Amino acid sequence: MLLLDEEDLRLNCVRLEQRYGRLIPDVTCEVFDDEHARYLPLLIEVTVTNVIDEERLERICENHEATLAIDLSRAGGRG
Repeated sequence: MLLLDEEDLRLNCVRLEQRYGRLIPDVTCEVFDDEHARYLPLLIEVTVTNVIDEERLERICENHEATLAIDLSRAGGRG
């Protein structure tokens, strides 16, 4: 896992649940900082009730794309 310093980024071309190879990430987008494109694409996985299991993590890693995982499972979501 790679952790980056805090920075402001702009999201562009945000798409929900669009197929990306063997994955269907919750969100796919392009990310830009003030100077240039930063991540093309950025895959975002949001966990509310279904955790990322080993098989899903393996598929994510196979893509070699920047992926942000947001875990909201303790935030009172409903299944």
